[in-house]
Amino acid sequence: LESGIGGAAASTERASAVVEGVLEFLGNQRADDKADSASRNWQELKFAREELEELRKVDDKCRTECREAAARAEAAKRSGADAEWSAAMRQLNEARQRRRDFRRRIVDTEDRIDRLERMVAEFRPAVQGRDRPGSGAKPKDRPGMYTILHDG
Repeated sequence: LESGIGGAAASTERASAVVEGVLEFLGNQRADDKADSASRNWQELKFAREELEELRKVDDKCRTECREAAARAEAAKRSGADAEWSAAMRQLNEARQRRRDFRRRIVDTEDRIDRLERMVAEFRPAVQGRDRPGSGAKPKDRPGMYTILHDG
């Protein structure tokens, strides 16, 4: 066992080294997690946009189906065929319910896309906002650097 002030200083240095190593590991892990999260968000955004495109195509088909069922119901009503009108109205209600369900999914998907776009946009400035030497870009204001404009 080490004794005295020298021993305490050595154990403090070892403890500091261990703490610094742990903090460095956690810092690198957070950076890796952030990059992985951004990559997942990009992929999820891509798939959500594809899903939205497909949902809109199905919604167009449902809209057409609703129009056709409404036209059949109207024609049956004018002709006085109660059984045909009843069947056409049932089909119209089913088509409207399917379209309502798809519209709900479209709205949910649009909300998810908005959320993902915000998440991706939060990550993008951190990557794109960096000034690169030799890029010819005008340096951006940073903490401690200010542009003062005078009225004159």
